[in-house]
Amino acid sequence: MLFPNSLSEENFKYVKKVDDGMWSHFIFDVKDTNISFAGLKKKLRTKYPTIEFQENLSYLEWLEDTHFKVTPHFENKVVFEHFELWVQYEKV
Repeated sequence: MLFPNSLSEENFKYVKKVDDGMWSHFIFDVKDTNISFAGLKKKLRTKYPTIEFQENLSYLEWLEDTHFKVTPHFENKVVFEHFELWVQYEKV
């Protein structure tokens, strides 16, 4: 099963994919999710043992051309704070 499918099973809504030259970033809206962050971590660790979780900042410009609204970071108004899931590519 593909990683984004694991999120959509829990009502994470896909917003946009952003490529920054080194990484692909998939942005999801969490307002309608059915699972707590702790529950999500437990579920995903069983499927993806190398997954990492962290807080991070991303550019608000990534959300241009979407209807997704976030609150800018209080110290720097060009970024927003979010939880990030890092999943390594696996060759098939």
